[in-house]
Amino acid sequence: MKKTLLAFIVLCSIFGCTRQESTPKFKSIQESLIPSVVVGDTIVTTYSIEERMTHYHVPGVSIAVFKDGKIVWSNSIGVTDANQELKVNSKTRFQAASISKPITAVGILKLVEKYELDLDEDVNKYLQSWKLDSPFLENEIVTIRRLLSHTAGINIGGFQVYEKTDTIPHTTGILKGEGNTPQIELDTIPGLGFSYSGGGYVILQQLIEDVSGKIFEDYFESEVFLPLDMMNSTFNQFPEENVSIAHDKEGKPYHGDWLTYPEQAAAGLWTTPIDLAKFCIAIENAYYGEKETIISAELAKEMLTTVENWGLGVGLRGESQNRFFFHGGSNPGGYRSIMVDAFNARTGIIVMTNGVQGDKLHDEILRAFSMFFDISVLQPKYIQPVNLEESTLEKFIGKYHFREMGDYYLEMSIDSDNQLILYDPNDGMENTFLPINDSTFVERFEGLELTFKMDTLTESVVNVDYNGAYTFYKVNE
Repeated sequence: MKKTLLAFIVLCSIFGCTRQESTPKFKSIQESLIPSVVVGDTIVTTYSIEERMTHYHVPGVSIAVFKDGKIVWSNSIGVTDANQELKVNSKTRFQAASISKPITAVGILKLVEKYELDLDEDVNKYLQSWKLDSPFLENEIVTIRRLLSHTAGINIGGFQVYEKTDTIPHTTGILKGEGNTPQIELDTIPGLGFSYSGGGYVILQQLIEDVSGKIFEDYFESEVFLPLDMMNSTFNQFPEENVSIAHDKEGKPYHGDWLTYPEQAAAGLWTTPIDLAKFCIAIENAYYGEKETIISAELAKEMLTTVENWGLGVGLRGESQNRFFFHGGSNPGGYRSIMVDAFNARTGIIVMTNGVQGDKLHDEILRAFSMFFDISVLQPKYIQPVNLEESTLEKFIGKYHFREMGDYYLEMSIDSDNQLILYDPNDGMENTFLPINDSTFVERFEGLELTFKMDTLTESVVNVDYNGAYTFYKVNE
């Protein structure tokens, strides 16, 4: 089941402590992971990172914390491969998934600066190997700014994956629909609103190659990674040294080690938390107008200015000292990562994992990070459950259909403690929900919400809203 989350950080373990020791200062974070939900007036239960790695079946985690322009702490925990038990270290590469987009954004902004491109000019002026053509372009244009901020109206939110043995299409082939996804095109008027689009970043991938005359991964090697000393980063889909493979929800290695993404700009980066920390610090340095920065202060400010609640390549949230840019990464096979930079406080964290449930782990780490630095990035949800009559709870029992995905169903039941149990037969996941009123339930451990809509005449359930993202309709059997 897809879940929208934010999140990240923390620290050490006896399995794989590498370069930097667990000082008492940071040890309080690594031993104080905070869950999503606090029920009633109970004392908040915290956990060590080792406990939660075991709980979520995440074999390996790597973390970097930075403050005031320096990496102040990093640690690597666990193993790169659950079968071989090779230790994760500070140079172990993880697939960054959508954290590729902020890197791509800086590469594009550097291209803008070097070749004097206009963020608000029609991209067709710069594209050579492929052009956008659509009736939606009659009165509006697709620009670099709109592509970076997901407001260009381009289709395809995320991509299908390729096995390492598959034939991999070139960028123009992906754009034309010659890979395993439809052709990339406009599905609405540019500038109309925010719609997250990996497809837009493939257009930017082609733009980089057309303007620079370089292969995408070579451009980033010379223009971004080398200048920022990101020596363990690459867009090559077949890295050979010190690579963490992917693991499923039970912590078992993915049979092909990992999946590949020719849509490199959107999802193809391999990197480490330390390299991403260097990247974040470079954006901060540019934003504050320091000398010899990767991009100008003007472009850094453009990057960290909201367009429909999104910046150029990054999400933006919070105010004042709590203002932060972020991006998460989640690729099929088993990589979950998060990058957060409270740039006004010049404090941030990156967490990368090699397990499907790594997003739950990095959220708990992020809460500990927020508590430690007194930054309001991610806080637990405090709930006060109510008691519902058994007859009321029974109305929610049954099967629910997600009509947009054909035969996708969820099943609701009640356990012996009168808690609502949601079972997803598609992936075998089961979640426990507690009522906070007569139509809203909160997931006991992750904080997800179910809101039921009732028929006012029959008082029967019509549908349920799943965490503000999906609507499932009650099946009358």
